[in-house]
This record gives sequence, C-alpha cells and structure tokens, in this order.
Amino acid sequence: MKNKSLEEIEELVKQGDLDAMCELAYRKFEGEGIEKDYKGAFELYKQASEKGSIKATYNLGNSYYYGDGTEQDLNEAFKLYEKASSKGNDNATYMLAICYYFGNGVDKNLDKAFNLFSVLAEKEQEDAEYYVSTMYYEGEGIEKNLEKSFEYMKKSAEKGYEKAYFWTGYKYLQGEGTEVNDKEAIKWLEKSVEVNDDMGQWLLGTLYLEGNENGIEIEKNTEYGVELLQKSAEQGNEKAKEELKKIKQ
Repeated sequence: MKNKSLEEIEELVKQGDLDAMCELAYRKFEGEGIEKDYKGAFELYKQASEKGSIKATYNLGNSYYYGDGTEQDLNEAFKLYEKASSKGNDNATYMLAICYYFGNGVDKNLDKAFNLFSVLAEKEQEDAEYYVSTMYYEGEGIEKNLEKSFEYMKKSAEKGYEKAYFWTGYKYLQGEGTEVNDKEAIKWLEKSVEVNDDMGQWLLGTLYLEGNENGIEIEKNTEYGVELLQKSAEQGNEKAKEELKKIKQ
C-alpha cells in the first residue's frame, strides 16, 4: 500500500479494501501527500475497525486515547486496545500495558502492566524493555531487582530506545545492578545528550564541571559543562538550574 498513489488508494477505499482504508487514514493523519485531516482519519479507522480490521482498531484506540479527530475517551481507548491485543496486535498490547500502568481508562494495576510489558520484552520490544526495567527498579508489580533492571535497560538502550540512554549511563555510573564503569557511563550519557535529553545534559554537564575530583575518569571541561547545564535548564530541568545557581554564587 505504501507504494500506491493517492488515487489508487482512494479507489481501493471505495471498493471497501480495509488495508487501503488504514493507509488513507494514516496519510490523512500525517498529511502525507494530502491535507492533514484528523477527523477524516478517525472516521476511516472507525469504518475499517467496524469491518474487522485489527490494525484499524488499534489506531482507533489511539485516536480516542490522544483525542485526535474526536473527543478524548480513555475508557473507549482501553476497550479498543484490549480488543486488538486479544487478536495479537503487539502495539495494542503495549498501549494496554500503558493504560494499566498509569490507570488510564481502567483501574491502575501494576501486576497486569508488568505481565503485559514482560510478554513484549520477551519479543525484544525496546519500549517494553524500558518499562520492565523501570518496574524492576521501583519494585512495581514485581519484586525489586536492580540486576534485572540494568539488564533490561541496557537491552532497550542498545536497540536505540532514547529514554534508556540516560538511565543506562546512570546505572553504570552508580553501579546499580552492575559494576561501576565510568567509560560506559560517559558513553551512554553522551548518547543521551545527542538526543537532547535534559537529564543526560544535567548529569554529564555536572561531571565535566567536577572533572576527576570525585574519582570519575573524565577530564574537567568547565565551558562544556556549563553549556550542557544551560541546555538542560532551558528544558526546565530543576537540577541543572540549581547547579547553575551554585556556579554564579
């Protein structure tokens, strides 16, 4: 479907092709070769879902979850995710876990959230691995286990999940669930800075300000440290703001 022209897609939609409905809805949502139309995308996903498309059911759930093209309705989103998940849609399973984790559209249930995230983590899904790590770290829905937390966070980071970069670096720096490794810590913190992560900017900036004063193998670079802290503070990071205040005193 991706390679078909807009005219071809629209003709297939007229014929009731469910994949074409989903593709046209996607293009309307993204404004890809056509004017952005969230309401139009919503209607197409709704039609395709009613005709049995699981992909459309998942995307319809997203429309309700985020309020795109319709009023936000977390309860309806949850029901749709549950339906699509039961038919094997992993994206819907992930969002179902998110709903249970945050209590969106359903009573908060960390046990169910952990179980669902774990199913996806076993399939090497990096965003699920991130949450499994977080839940092991906090002891949410599962007994606290720092080694498991590190294992899943690193897996997530290695797959390119940007939120995991900072925490992988932090765990190496603190020796949480693994041995302290300054070189690996700095490597992952630098990767977090590359994706404009405010926590990475704060921590790496602080490390460059201190240099090896605290036994960390890093060459002091005050100018770069301040630059990173300023970038972090501009994103609203309170820790970075505090560090900058100390410098000015």
